Amino acid sequence: MRREALVLGAAMLLCAGCSSAGRVSADSPTSAATTVAATTLPAVTTTSGTGINPDVIPSVITVPYVNAVFRVLNHINGNAARLLIDSGTLSSTVEADLKSIYGPLLLPVELRVFSAGLKQDTSNLRHPMGDRVTLVRRLLTSSASCIFVESVTDLSAVELHPTAQASSEYWELTLKRNAQDPGKINPTPWVAAYNVDYLVPTNIKSLCP
Repeated sequence: MRREALVLGAAMLLCAGCSSAGRVSADSPTSAATTVAATTLPAVTTTSGTGINPDVIPSVITVPYVNAVFRVLNHINGNAARLLIDSGTLSSTVEADLKSIYGPLLLPVELRVFSAGLKQDTSNLRHPMGDRVTLVRRLLTSSASCIFVESVTDLSAVELHPTAQASSEYWELTLKRNAQDPGKINPTPWVAAYNVDYLVPTNIKSLCP
């Protein structure tokens, strides 16, 4: 799959997951997916959520709030990647970081991708390497238990030379279970439960109930 090649090419640092029971390949969209013209893509809300508390679910979930949540999740993902590169091993600390931010469908995928990343060329990574930035393009569903968004991801703080980006990407965030994060690494109540991307602009339905 395209995302898996990109993830491994950038040493497991792109958006979550390549394939899982809850993932759709960009090359084999589901019947719920509809290709749309590039000109119909909505604008991105550029604020990354700085100044918003992502650790408390607000009464009204907004795009800046979701961006703030992604800012935290991406920093933890970045910490795991930096430690992996520095130590050269998929340590228990790296695993704990990933477990704190990914749900049960995406976690095995991320562990596999991080493990494979140990064998990849890291010459295109910045030193020091920053965090990816995920910004919401559309907030499709929002409740106190499930968030589904269309987003874009900026890897300029990660890569020296840009790699191909998805035209459409989607994330589902669900509530974190205490057992997923006993060390309270992730201060937000959210984990990434689902992720999909497409080479061409594509609409999919929200997975939230």
